[in-house]
Amino acid sequence: MTGVKITVEILDEEAREGLQRVFDRLGAQGGLDLNKQIGKYMVGQTQKHFREERAPDGTPWQHLSPVTMRKRMKSTRTALSILRDSGILSGGVNYRATPDEVSVGATAPYAMIHQFGGTIAIPSREQTLYFKQDRTGQIGRRFAKRKKATHEATVRIPSYQVTIPARPYLGLSPQDEQIIPEIAEDWLSRD
Repeated sequence: MTGVKITVEILDEEAREGLQRVFDRLGAQGGLDLNKQIGKYMVGQTQKHFREERAPDGTPWQHLSPVTMRKRMKSTRTALSILRDSGILSGGVNYRATPDEVSVGATAPYAMIHQFGGTIAIPSREQTLYFKQDRTGQIGRRFAKRKKATHEATVRIPSYQVTIPARPYLGLSPQDEQIIPEIAEDWLSRD
Protein backbone atom coordinates (compact mmCIF):
# COMPACT_ATOMS: atom_id res chain seq x y z
CA MET A 1 0.00 0.00 0.00
CA THR A 2 1.63 3.25 -1.06
CA GLY A 3 0.64 6.71 0.05
CA VAL A 4 0.13 7.25 3.76
CA LYS A 5 -0.36 4.93 6.71
CA ILE A 6 -1.19 5.84 10.31
CA THR A 7 -0.03 3.54 13.11
CA VAL A 8 -1.90 3.52 16.40
CA GLU A 9 0.06 2.29 19.39
CA ILE A 10 -1.80 1.35 22.55
CA LEU A 11 0.12 2.94 25.41
CA ASP A 12 -2.05 1.68 28.26
CA GLU A 13 -0.21 -1.45 29.45
CA GLU A 14 -3.37 -3.10 30.81
CA ALA A 15 -5.27 -2.53 27.54
CA ARG A 16 -2.33 -3.79 25.51
CA GLU A 17 -2.04 -6.97 27.61
CA GLY A 18 -5.79 -7.53 27.38
CA LEU A 19 -5.71 -7.15 23.62
CA GLN A 20 -2.77 -9.54 23.41
CA ARG A 21 -4.72 -12.13 25.44
CA VAL A 22 -7.61 -11.72 23.00
CA PHE A 23 -5.30 -12.31 20.02
CA ASP A 24 -3.68 -15.31 21.73
CA ARG A 25 -7.11 -16.81 22.36
CA LEU A 26 -8.32 -16.16 18.82
CA GLY A 27 -5.39 -17.80 17.07
CA ALA A 28 -4.10 -16.76 13.66
CA GLN A 29 -7.34 -17.07 11.67
CA GLY A 30 -9.43 -15.45 14.39
CA GLY A 31 -7.03 -12.53 14.66
CA LEU A 32 -7.12 -12.09 10.90
CA ASP A 33 -10.93 -12.14 10.81
CA LEU A 34 -11.19 -9.65 13.67
CA ASN A 35 -8.67 -7.32 12.04
CA LYS A 36 -10.59 -7.51 8.75
CA GLN A 37 -13.71 -6.36 10.62
CA ILE A 38 -11.80 -3.49 12.19
CA GLY A 39 -10.27 -2.60 8.81
CA LYS A 40 -13.68 -2.47 7.11
CA TYR A 41 -15.01 -0.30 9.90
CA MET A 42 -12.05 2.11 9.63
CA VAL A 43 -12.36 2.40 5.83
CA GLY A 44 -16.02 3.32 6.33
CA GLN A 45 -15.09 5.91 8.93
CA THR A 46 -12.43 7.37 6.62
CA GLN A 47 -15.02 7.67 3.83
CA LYS A 48 -17.22 9.51 6.34
CA HIS A 49 -14.37 11.97 6.98
CA PHE A 50 -14.27 12.71 3.24
CA ARG A 51 -18.05 13.22 3.04
CA GLU A 52 -18.11 15.48 6.11
CA GLU A 53 -14.83 17.23 5.14
CA ARG A 54 -13.54 16.85 8.69
CA ALA A 55 -10.48 15.40 10.39
CA PRO A 56 -10.96 12.33 12.59
CA ASP A 57 -10.97 14.61 15.65
CA GLY A 58 -13.90 16.58 14.17
CA THR A 59 -11.93 19.64 13.06
CA PRO A 60 -13.26 21.01 9.74
CA TRP A 61 -10.79 21.00 6.86
CA GLN A 62 -9.48 24.30 5.59
CA HIS A 63 -11.58 25.64 2.70
CA LEU A 64 -10.32 25.51 -0.87
CA SER A 65 -8.18 28.43 -1.96
CA PRO A 66 -9.79 31.06 -4.22
CA VAL A 67 -7.48 29.95 -7.06
CA THR A 68 -8.64 26.33 -6.77
CA MET A 69 -12.28 27.40 -6.58
CA ARG A 70 -11.94 29.51 -9.76
CA LYS A 71 -10.27 26.63 -11.62
CA ARG A 72 -13.00 24.21 -10.57
CA MET A 73 -15.80 26.58 -11.51
CA LYS A 74 -14.32 27.08 -15.00
CA SER A 75 -13.87 23.36 -15.62
CA THR A 76 -16.56 20.76 -16.07
CA ARG A 77 -15.47 18.94 -12.93
CA THR A 78 -17.37 18.34 -9.74
CA ALA A 79 -18.55 21.01 -7.37
CA LEU A 80 -16.38 22.57 -4.72
CA SER A 81 -15.96 19.50 -2.53
CA ILE A 82 -12.62 19.26 -0.75
CA LEU A 83 -10.28 16.32 -1.63
CA ARG A 84 -12.95 14.67 -3.80
CA ASP A 85 -12.48 16.33 -7.19
CA SER A 86 -11.73 13.11 -9.07
CA GLY A 87 -12.51 10.56 -6.34
CA ILE A 88 -9.09 8.90 -6.66
CA LEU A 89 -7.93 9.79 -3.14
CA SER A 90 -11.13 8.87 -1.30
CA GLY A 91 -11.72 5.83 -3.53
CA GLY A 92 -8.20 4.55 -2.89
CA VAL A 93 -8.61 4.18 0.88
CA ASN A 94 -8.27 0.53 1.86
CA TYR A 95 -6.99 -1.73 4.61
CA ARG A 96 -4.52 -4.57 5.00
CA ALA A 97 -5.13 -7.09 7.76
CA THR A 98 -2.84 -9.72 9.23
CA PRO A 99 -3.43 -11.87 12.32
CA ASP A 100 -1.44 -9.33 14.37
CA GLU A 101 -2.43 -5.93 12.97
CA VAL A 102 -4.59 -3.94 10.62
CA SER A 103 -3.43 -0.89 8.69
CA VAL A 104 -5.60 1.60 6.85
CA GLY A 105 -4.11 3.83 4.18
CA ALA A 106 -4.60 5.56 0.85
CA THR A 107 -3.00 4.45 -2.40
CA ALA A 108 -2.89 7.79 -4.25
CA PRO A 109 0.68 9.07 -4.69
CA TYR A 110 -0.37 12.48 -3.33
CA ALA A 111 -2.14 11.05 -0.26
CA MET A 112 0.60 12.04 2.18
CA ILE A 113 0.70 15.73 1.25
CA HIS A 114 -3.04 16.03 1.83
CA GLN A 115 -2.88 14.17 5.16
CA PHE A 116 0.05 16.16 6.59
CA GLY A 117 0.22 19.28 4.38
CA GLY A 118 3.36 20.68 2.83
CA THR A 119 4.90 22.85 0.16
CA ILE A 120 5.50 21.79 -3.43
CA ALA A 121 8.21 23.58 -5.42
CA ILE A 122 7.22 24.04 -9.06
CA PRO A 123 10.33 24.57 -11.24
CA SER A 124 10.53 27.30 -13.87
CA ARG A 125 9.59 26.26 -17.37
CA GLU A 126 8.98 27.52 -20.89
CA GLN A 127 5.56 27.45 -22.47
CA THR A 128 4.24 28.41 -25.88
CA LEU A 129 1.18 30.66 -26.00
CA TYR A 130 -1.03 30.78 -29.08
CA PHE A 131 -3.01 33.78 -30.33
CA LYS A 132 -5.44 34.38 -33.15
CA GLN A 133 -5.61 37.43 -35.41
CA ASP A 134 -9.01 39.14 -35.35
CA ARG A 135 -10.95 40.51 -38.35
CA THR A 136 -9.22 43.89 -38.16
CA GLY A 137 -5.83 42.23 -38.40
CA GLN A 138 -4.84 42.80 -34.78
CA ILE A 139 -3.56 40.02 -32.61
CA GLY A 140 -6.19 39.37 -29.99
CA ARG A 141 -5.63 39.38 -26.27
CA ARG A 142 -7.21 35.97 -25.82
CA PHE A 143 -5.42 32.69 -26.10
CA ALA A 144 -6.31 30.35 -28.95
CA LYS A 145 -5.94 26.65 -29.56
CA ARG A 146 -2.80 25.70 -31.42
CA LYS A 147 -4.58 24.60 -34.59
CA LYS A 148 -6.58 27.87 -34.80
CA ALA A 149 -3.69 30.18 -33.88
CA THR A 150 -2.07 32.61 -36.29
CA HIS A 151 0.66 33.77 -33.90
CA GLU A 152 2.63 32.20 -31.08
CA ALA A 153 4.96 33.40 -28.36
CA THR A 154 7.26 31.44 -26.07
CA VAL A 155 7.32 32.68 -22.50
CA ARG A 156 9.28 31.66 -19.43
CA ILE A 157 7.21 30.91 -16.35
CA PRO A 158 9.25 31.46 -13.18
CA SER A 159 9.45 28.87 -10.43
CA TYR A 160 6.94 29.13 -7.61
CA GLN A 161 5.65 27.22 -4.60
CA VAL A 162 2.25 25.78 -3.79
CA THR A 163 1.38 25.28 -0.12
CA ILE A 164 -1.18 22.58 0.59
CA PRO A 165 -2.75 22.69 4.06
CA ALA A 166 -3.04 19.52 6.12
CA ARG A 167 -6.46 17.97 5.75
CA PRO A 168 -6.22 14.79 7.85
CA TYR A 169 -8.60 12.04 6.83
CA LEU A 170 -6.86 8.97 8.33
CA GLY A 171 -6.86 8.34 12.05
CA LEU A 172 -9.03 7.40 14.99
CA SER A 173 -11.76 9.62 16.36
CA PRO A 174 -12.72 9.46 20.04
CA GLN A 175 -15.83 7.55 18.87
CA ASP A 176 -13.62 5.04 17.01
CA GLU A 177 -11.59 4.47 20.17
CA GLN A 178 -14.80 3.36 21.88
CA ILE A 179 -16.27 1.37 18.99
CA ILE A 180 -13.20 -0.71 18.05
CA PRO A 181 -13.10 -2.48 21.46
CA GLU A 182 -16.86 -3.06 21.07
CA ILE A 183 -16.20 -4.69 17.67
CA ALA A 184 -13.67 -6.96 19.40
CA GLU A 185 -16.14 -7.78 22.20
CA ASP A 186 -18.89 -8.60 19.70
CA TRP A 187 -16.44 -10.75 17.78
CA LEU A 188 -15.48 -12.69 20.91
CA SER A 189 -19.10 -13.23 21.98
CA ARG A 190 -20.06 -14.82 18.63
CA ASP A 191 -20.49 -18.58 18.15
